[in-house]
Amino acid sequence: MKSYKKKKLYAKKTVYGIAKTIKVNKFTPSSRTISGYTRPSYKVQVTVNGKTYTKKANANSGAWKMTLSKKIGSDNVKVRVIKKNGKTFTVTTATHTHDYKPVYKTVHHDAQGHYETVTVPAYDETKMEYHDICLVCGRDKTQDFINSILNKTYPDLDDATKDSWGYTKEKGWPRSSNDYAIYKEMGVNPEDMKDVPPYGMYLAAGGWDEKCDGHNYSNRLVPTIVHHEASIKQEWKVDKKAYDEKIITGYQCACGKTK
Repeated sequence: MKSYKKKKLYAKKTVYGIAKTIKVNKFTPSSRTISGYTRPSYKVQVTVNGKTYTKKANANSGAWKMTLSKKIGSDNVKVRVIKKNGKTFTVTTATHTHDYKPVYKTVHHDAQGHYETVTVPAYDETKMEYHDICLVCGRDKTQDFINSILNKTYPDLDDATKDSWGYTKEKGWPRSSNDYAIYKEMGVNPEDMKDVPPYGMYLAAGGWDEKCDGHNYSNRLVPTIVHHEASIKQEWKVDKKAYDEKIITGYQCACGKTK
């Protein structure tokens, strides 16, 4: 309280309002202190989370304050005020003020974009493949056989030879793993190769021209050129990247209450 005379301060005095019983200030589940007012010099006992704290109210204001060993949490607080003669003055149970925190969830947004038609130009690709190489003249037997398929220069054999090798009109020539490996290297469908004599026949003859007849050969790793024709493809273009968004779905107090 302040007193003035002719607008000049000449006296200052602190005046306290005395609580009739007990007042507990607001607290939340995360509070580590609890405070309030009661009759001056009365003893205050606070019980929370199974632990009791005791403190004497201020002799002038009746204010009191407890520092707790841990957060209050969702537990109620029991406050007991004891008179100077040791008798209970009042008992009250205080509940916390809800401290609502936002609750989030993550929403994923996929990338957004569109397809564009892209022309891929023709190009040659170098790959390492195992080929049979003649040890006498150095001919690449595997490549020579592939060239005979590409140029359709392989022989059209007589029926007797076809029969002796197991050729049929329905299934074509019998094929071994070597044939399938060559078709894979060429990138062709084996079903389209029914009329191509097998690679084993080519080797047995010393080549379709028989120039390597009786020559030994070895299997070696050699560079090969694979030609790719120009092509058109659909290519995905990203207009907006994928991202995660945190959105608020509500609010919740530590005690579990929501809003």
